Amino acid sequence: MSSYLAGFTAPHSQRPPVPVSVDWKAVEEWLGLRLPDDYKHLADAHGPLDFGEYLWIHVPCVQEGRFDYGAWLRGTHRQARIRARELPERERPAVHPDPGGLLAWGCTRGSDVLFWDTSVSADPDEWTVVVSHSAGIPGSGLRPWHRYDLTLGDYLRCTVRAQRPLPSPPVR
Repeated sequence: MSSYLAGFTAPHSQRPPVPVSVDWKAVEEWLGLRLPDDYKHLADAHGPLDFGEYLWIHVPCVQEGRFDYGAWLRGTHRQARIRARELPERERPAVHPDPGGLLAWGCTRGSDVLFWDTSVSADPDEWTVVVSHSAGIPGSGLRPWHRYDLTLGDYLRCTVRAQRPLPSPPVR
């Protein structure tokens, strides 16, 4: 994933990425799940990644006095379960550690929370993104729990491009 990172965005200039050493085996044992390879490659190469105006990708690490991945994950999942109670029971998403539950991996600058839908596949590289939107935009069609048919890499390509591709000229 990091090989194409520069092709669609640049990390925040005042908060450049700092790789962190992650014991993936221990993390995955703790979670009871394998994690997507592109996420692990991104974390290994860049550590926690801040896309400035867009989003923050959390990775398994502890930064003394600033961030603890385990605490963040537990708190985020707790808040997700509370928020899901606002939905009719049949529409409520399962949240990790429930089987097939949503697993948080980041958040946006607008306080939306980014999850993987682990129920999509036994292969974590096929997990798609679900966003818990903090506030709806009337008429936007966004649901409070919006399911995108995009994997992590595809979602990032669509949401954090530093430069939008120019439209192609019409064919004559």
